[in-house]
Amino acid sequence: MLETVWSYRVGGYRVCEKWLKDRRERRLGLDEIRTYCRVVTALGLTMNIQQHVDALYGDVEASRVSISS
Repeated sequence: MLETVWSYRVGGYRVCEKWLKDRRERRLGLDEIRTYCRVVTALGLTMNIQQHVDALYGDVEASRVSISS
């Protein structure tokens, strides 16, 4: 799961990598380390929710009402 979180992209950027690159050459404080852990956790949860939505999408699409003009 960690590899897939690391690879997660938003707007063409890998979120975890970008967060760390933006802080390159700096020593991270405890608050920043906690923030990074929250980012990783949030991405993992987001990916899980997206999987559930993707699984439901086919059923929703199949049951939609078509409107003819």
